[in-house]
Amino acid sequence: MKLLLSEAARSLGVHPLNLLLYLGELEGLQFDEIWPDVDESWIQCIKEIHHGEFELRQDLDHSRAAGACLSPDLGDEAMVVIEKLWRHNKWGVARVSIEGMQNITHLGSNELKAAVEQLRDAGLLLSPSEDTYSLNSAKKGEVEALVGRHLSGQGETTVPLP
Repeated sequence: MKLLLSEAARSLGVHPLNLLLYLGELEGLQFDEIWPDVDESWIQCIKEIHHGEFELRQDLDHSRAAGACLSPDLGDEAMVVIEKLWRHNKWGVARVSIEGMQNITHLGSNELKAAVEQLRDAGLLLSPSEDTYSLNSAKKGEVEALVGRHLSGQGETTVPLP
């Protein structure tokens, strides 16, 4: 029996995109075969491969959880800092000094210090040495989602690549 992809994902308690990734693990399946309907036998196969992993996820409200992950309580100045660092591709070892950050953000010293502290507390900004900063590569998806929402709130319809 065929199920809609969204129904199959809901039955496993995963996002439909994650279900597509799981289905991609099964040999011989082409995208056309799993979109928009999936066979129940494939879902059973995924459950067997990943053992009891899905039973733990049944009661999660994914939309609420995703919203909480993607919206830390950041001020306007912190959003300016994160957007500018993102545009200048300052991830991991590509660091910038506090003076460099002040030049690209055009924020005052006190505003910038408060924004940096807020971003460090949220785990989005790393400070490998005392006077240099970079975006946390481990939180790249979260940073890009925040930047995308920030830019779309300013009237930009697409997120430009850095």
